[in-house]
Amino acid sequence: LTRTGHALEARVYAENPDNNFLPGTGTLHHFSMPPHTEMVGPVGAVRVDSGVREGDSVSIYYDPMIAKVIVSAENREAALASMERTLNNFHVFGLTTNVEFLKKLVRHPAFIDAKNLDTNFIKFNSKDLFSPLSKVPEDAASLLVTAILAADFKKLKDVSQPWNKVGGLRTTGSTSRPFDVGMPSDGKPDSPTVA
Repeated sequence: LTRTGHALEARVYAENPDNNFLPGTGTLHHFSMPPHTEMVGPVGAVRVDSGVREGDSVSIYYDPMIAKVIVSAENREAALASMERTLNNFHVFGLTTNVEFLKKLVRHPAFIDAKNLDTNFIKFNSKDLFSPLSKVPEDAASLLVTAILAADFKKLKDVSQPWNKVGGLRTTGSTSRPFDVGMPSDGKPDSPTVA
């Protein structure tokens, strides 16, 4: 038996690390996993085990685990880098997950160093691992949608025709328009993208 390389496992859960890891429920409106292979021994492999897919629901009746992510590399430093890359390509929308927490964990200097790891690691490093509380203005979403609709309205040349109206013509009920709002990779909310 020969020991070769280093491996790490991270478990992606529908849980809120900023609320004492409270499990969450909801629908996986968007779910995409990072590129992965079956791990049959090669150093440098990424394996993702998951029993859910986009559109599935996470309920109160089962474990809220979404996936197990396993990476291997030549050494711990390379395995941590591989895990971070893998987590950066893990996308779940529709419920709160621990993915951002896991990324902070694998980037943390004391976790990388691994000289003083014990079961109190999260407790002793909580200031670095948990998001600071921030207040989002209550009208931020309204202002964003208003700006989008105003930009759409400016594009229209003749609004006297019903088919040129922003909301469209509906003879029964109301209509809705979904908006996908993305934050820049640097995490600063000053330049969101909207589609």
